[in-house]
Amino acid sequence: MSKLSDIGVNLSLNSKQFTAGLMAAGKGLDDVSKKSKNLSNTLGNMTKQLAKVGVAGASFMLFATGGFLISSSKTFIAFEEKLVKINAIMGDLGTNAPILERKIRDVAKASRFTATETAQAAQVLALAGLEFDELVGDIGDDSSGAIGALSMFAEAAGGDIEMAAGIGIAGVKAFGLEIEDMTRVFNVMTTVFTGSFTDVMSLGQAMKFLGPTANAAGVSIEEAASAVGALGNAGIQGTMAGTGLRMAINK
Repeated sequence: MSKLSDIGVNLSLNSKQFTAGLMAAGKGLDDVSKKSKNLSNTLGNMTKQLAKVGVAGASFMLFATGGFLISSSKTFIAFEEKLVKINAIMGDLGTNAPILERKIRDVAKASRFTATETAQAAQVLALAGLEFDELVGDIGDDSSGAIGALSMFAEAAGGDIEMAAGIGIAGVKAFGLEIEDMTRVFNVMTTVFTGSFTDVMSLGQAMKFLGPTANAAGVSIEEAASAVGALGNAGIQGTMAGTGLRMAINK
């Protein structure tokens, strides 16, 4: 293992070769994948400053650039892994794969969630059985499709997007709805917890207890959610609200 002094000597021997080497590395990254273009551009901009900052500054910039590249590579790999898993779950999407990727990225840009987090939520929805068209909706509308509706739902709830997906799926199952009704469930829940004194977790718990009984009695998810919201305004939330409404329906 080289000593720090040896590294400093090697860097100072030929700064021009050092700079040229980094520029070549940046070009290499660009050749590996078109999606790493932003990384290589950043690297190219940094190397232009090396001659001005000297060996000490160059060492610091090299350290900082290395950390940036490692972090960015991990994020890129994690996102790509999610896309591969979604493709495997839904079958070979073929030409629809780039469309789904674009939808996930667009939804993430319009929210506080990262592309990887949004892709993870899309994976959960795919596992629940949603088809491509149901996931994506209109490609030009960030709020359309189950991915867009889920993002808005989680954004309004101020919680984790994957957790929000689980609550939506539980709502679909509790009311005996079809999986293509997922967007409807997200929209109903968003309307209720943003317009009443109840949070998304309390609403989810109430709907889980209330759902099967309400569905058997012919009560729609819109009516049931509104009733939960009304009880929330009265200070009755969560399992207490769900159990109370279930008992009322049974009577």
